[in-house]
Amino acid sequence: MVQELTSARSVWGAVWTGRETANLRGNQLLVLIEDANQITNSVVALVELLAISIVYEIKCLHCAIERLQKSILK
Repeated sequence: MVQELTSARSVWGAVWTGRETANLRGNQLLVLIEDANQITNSVVALVELLAISIVYEIKCLHCAIERLQKSILK
């Protein structure tokens, strides 16, 4: 998706700047493409953080279960 957004931004930027007069709609489209790219990057980062936190929580649960098992077996 990021590659598609980068490509779209490049193509539209070339078309838009090639025109004699820049218009508000063209500028808004460039801003929208850039915003979509930034939102995508943020979502990817959040998913990665979530994956890391899930792994951490699983390790913590595993350690807690081991401690509980040891205390039960005493």
